[in-house]
Order: sequence, then C-alpha cells, then structure tokens
Amino acid sequence: MQFRLPAYGTIVAFNDWIYLDSFEWDAVNATQITFRGISLGTETEKADVTFSVKNANLTVTQLSSIKQFIGTLNGLTNTFAELSVTHSLYQSMPSMVTVGGVVYSPLQSKQDFDRHNGNCWYYDPNTKTVYVKALLQSPVLVSIYWVTAPAESGGGSGGIIWLPTAPSAETPSVSVPTPPSLAASPEIVKFGLFVIVLAGVAALVAKEAQERAKLSYKFKTAFKPAKVTKKDWSKARKKKWWG
Repeated sequence: MQFRLPAYGTIVAFNDWIYLDSFEWDAVNATQITFRGISLGTETEKADVTFSVKNANLTVTQLSSIKQFIGTLNGLTNTFAELSVTHSLYQSMPSMVTVGGVVYSPLQSKQDFDRHNGNCWYYDPNTKTVYVKALLQSPVLVSIYWVTAPAESGGGSGGIIWLPTAPSAETPSVSVPTPPSLAASPEIVKFGLFVIVLAGVAALVAKEAQERAKLSYKFKTAFKPAKVTKKDWSKARKKKWWG
C-alpha cells in the first residue's frame, strides 16, 4: 500500500504488510502523514510514526525492530532528498544515523541542516524529530539507530565517523520451507525393488496353493494317490481337473 504526500508529489510505502489503528495527513495538501498504532511485518511493537519526504519516494523496510528504522529513498539522480521521522517509541537523539552506509555526526541546528550541501542529519529535541538529507545517486539506504553506536574511528571530513559495511538495500526475502525431496537414494531404490520382487513371488506361491486346493473330486477319484506329486499336479492342470 502506498500513501501520497500531495504537497511534494512523493510516496510513503512499505515492503511488507502493515498493521495499524489509523492514519492521518496533516492537511488536504499534505506534507506529512502519521500512522497510529502501526507495526510492520512480523514486528510486535506498535508505535505512532510520522513521515515526511521531499524529492524522493520512501520505502520502509524496518520500522521499530531492535530500535532501528531502515528505509530506502528513490528519486532523481543528483537531487537532495529530505526525510523526517518522528517515532513515539524513541523520544531521544539517535545514537547513529547512516546514509548510504556511511555514518554522519549530527548537525547542531535545523538552520545548519537546511544550509548543508551534502548528506547530513539533525535531531530536534522539541518535536522529537529526526531530519535526514541524502544526495541521490541511486536508491539510498537510510538507517536510524537508537542503540549504542560503534566506537568512533577518529572522525573525518563531512562528519563521517565510521564506515561500516552498508546493509543490503534489497527487499528482505521470505524463507519458504522446501518440501522433502521425492528423489530416493540408491539404497532405498534397491530395497524397494527387493520388496516388489518378494511380493510377486509370494503372490505366485499363494496362487499355486489356491489352485492345488481346488483339485476336483474327479481328479482325486481318478488317481487316488496317497500323495499328489508334481507330475500329477502338472497333468491335472493340463486337463483342468479342478473346480
């Protein structure tokens, strides 16, 4: 399901089923949307989350699990996209924010954020809102962490403090249980053939025993043997002396 922000012509979407109590836009020409009591996919925690996104469409892949938000921004190349997230479960400054897998230190004010010509982020303690700016070169992954950040590696230009391996931007796959293979091993095949042959032999023996039991009185009277021999049996079968 997709939710449009008419003021910016952008879309907020989710990569899995969402469960929510309600949602609302801030105006008819909406600049932001609020989801109340929302959870994504298999997440168990419900939260009130407000999104606003400019110059890009947002696809949310993780909403609240393990104190992380993860989303992908898609828009025109070399365009600055701006995302804001207000999360009711996390009412403090994030411990870490990554843009395209790169960690940036926060700017000091919203004015600095608005003027900054590059990837950056800012946390507003009054509204509990995280603002993120990203230069689009391709779909850009944005991650917000409210957990302990990794130790700084000495800083660097542009506010980069750490370069972790970027999380995959692909949609998480769903693992489908594979049915047991119908292909049998050579040992199973051999055992099956043995059972089939054994069953065939048993059927023939049972049939012959049944035919022997059907010897007619005519055959018994004609030969009156103390014991029916194989030769007698063969002769009886040829003359069909049984009932």
